[in-house]
Amino acid sequence: MFFIWEYSASGLRLYFRNFMFLWITPILSHILSITIPVWKSYKYYFDIPFHDKRISRSKRYKQFEEVLAHPDLFKLYKACAVACFCTELILFLEEYQYLKMLVAKYCTLMKKSFLPPLTSKLCMSDDEENLFIKERSILPPAFYIFTPCTKLIVETVSAASWIPFPYELRTDYRMFYDSYLDLNSDLAINFSGSIVNTVKNMIASDQFELSIYENAQEETLTLLYVNTFEKFLCMFESEIRSKKIFDN
Repeated sequence: MFFIWEYSASGLRLYFRNFMFLWITPILSHILSITIPVWKSYKYYFDIPFHDKRISRSKRYKQFEEVLAHPDLFKLYKACAVACFCTELILFLEEYQYLKMLVAKYCTLMKKSFLPPLTSKLCMSDDEENLFIKERSILPPAFYIFTPCTKLIVETVSAASWIPFPYELRTDYRMFYDSYLDLNSDLAINFSGSIVNTVKNMIASDQFELSIYENAQEETLTLLYVNTFEKFLCMFESEIRSKKIFDN
């Protein structure tokens, strides 16, 4: 077949050679823009263990936390997450902030003493631009308890680790599971099997806890850090420099 192609179809070969550039260009474009970034994402996913204390204690990770805690830089991080095909990770953190606010609200309504005293980790904020909440109207300003999305619910409201689960939050917690942990969801995140199975079994057996999504939140931050932070530093270098958050 090779010799037939070489000697009998030389004219045909020359004809198709003129269109080779049009065929190679989209292939190379696809490889450079999609295949390689996705391959790097999976490579980092398997190379770096989740909840590795070396990650959370590193200087680079502290900078990552500072970026997410900064309202203006967080908005830029959304654009970076979209560019890195990690939109669901940012949406998870925003929805987690909403759950955090609901927990603060119902803990306060149940018993005021449930809330810990104000510290550097817990502050009241009237600036709605800093809050990642979709339905602001259901929470009066008194319940705007704001901590960065890098902080757990139990770090914001310490009583959340032991008080009974408010019945009013069941629907919100179940919808959160349906969005980000249900494997059939369009926004399902590639969590480790142990996290998904634990939460799935608790939801199925109707054993809700306010801290049920803590491990998922930590793994989401790790995924976001590993897959997007270096890209973010390159994309918004000038904006980061103007905020001077890394000067100390």
